[in-house]
Amino acid sequence: MPVFEVNVDREAVTETNIGQAAGSLGASSLRAIPVCDVDLVHQSQIDDEEEMRFQMLVAVYGREQGRHNGGRNYGWGEKRLSIRRGVHFRMVNVGASSMVQQDTPELGYPVCTVCGQSVSPLASDRQLESFDENHEQRCGRKPDRIGFFADIVADCLTLPACANQTEAYSVLEALRMSAAHVLDMHLEDLQILVIGHVDRDDVDAVLWDPMPGGSGLLMQILDNFPQIVEHAREIALECPSACGSSCVDCLQTFRNSFYHKYLDRHVAAELLGQWGGTLKEENDIPPTHPSPHVQDSSAQPVNNPETKLKHLLEAAGFTSGSFQQQIRFKTPIVLDHLIGSTTPDVYYVGDEDDEADKGVCIYLDGLSGSLHGDPQTAARDREIRSWLRNNGYQVIEISVVELDDRGAMVRHFKKLARYLEGKDLAKRIEEDSSWFGAE
Repeated sequence: MPVFEVNVDREAVTETNIGQAAGSLGASSLRAIPVCDVDLVHQSQIDDEEEMRFQMLVAVYGREQGRHNGGRNYGWGEKRLSIRRGVHFRMVNVGASSMVQQDTPELGYPVCTVCGQSVSPLASDRQLESFDENHEQRCGRKPDRIGFFADIVADCLTLPACANQTEAYSVLEALRMSAAHVLDMHLEDLQILVIGHVDRDDVDAVLWDPMPGGSGLLMQILDNFPQIVEHAREIALECPSACGSSCVDCLQTFRNSFYHKYLDRHVAAELLGQWGGTLKEENDIPPTHPSPHVQDSSAQPVNNPETKLKHLLEAAGFTSGSFQQQIRFKTPIVLDHLIGSTTPDVYYVGDEDDEADKGVCIYLDGLSGSLHGDPQTAARDREIRSWLRNNGYQVIEISVVELDDRGAMVRHFKKLARYLEGKDLAKRIEEDSSWFGAE
């Protein structure tokens, strides 16, 4: 079972390794079972045939797996909107939302990993204690609190770098409701996923198509974008109940109750008005798939994208990085195997006078060995990055497609500037991005 670092405040997950403390403030670790391999016997007083059965609200966090079949970027006002095909996601059910959102979050579900029995996390304390005691005596091991995950491949519209969950959920829900009206589709034909990040506050808003192979609805949204944005604003502005933020007469439904607290029709109306109903085509997004990585012994950039990254770094004033420099660990990392080294695409040495500052590792996803090869290799390298973050290294992950995205590179270089020199350089990087066109 893989182990996930779960940051409830940012609603984010990333994979880590057993026994490793969570690397970000407010995060906890949770083991998870792939749902396709689960055979559980649930102990419950409510039968599925009974009228009084209920649907337990659950917290599902997602992350991208670094693979897709390409697409296109569009400019939407000051934002970027992208459509991509065949995006690989991992969805992690981290627990009952009422338990996860407590002041002291309780993650996962009580599951005996020996016999497979489970009980509701909302059961009484006495029932939970009895469940633990019985299985510890009968199965020889106390039940764990376990999460569940599933890997999906879906077409999606992505609105990256939203300021917060309120912005992401409010805009996407207004667009989805509008599309249901304009395109005469069912609301559930498209699903919403907001992806948090364990190392930063912004979130990525994703509207994805659960139909295998795609239903074509996302392209229809783009084809009818002005009309859909206009009707979305009407939904947000003209609530029949004139509610303060959201209600069942505007943005709330039974199915989206998990994120009712984030829905704000006023935020949606304001942003939709600012960004407008016009899309401007920008550039194609090339596919990203596992492929062999050729490492050059000269420790210099080994392909065109890495050369482009080198030029961008130099133009922005970052000149001390080492390309393809292997980092060897004094003590091998103990996962389910031993890891003795890693080779980031770019490495900046840490402060020699600060033992806790090990330096900055930049990985160029879509090219480097860090995310290529078979699934086992990819999983191992994600574990290495998590280990690096937990042990004094700063890790920056840049996708190949972002090399052509000024906004994305400004965000990455601001982070690098803060790590290396502080806020002043980060501010200069943001205010003067002429370096982006200097390469």
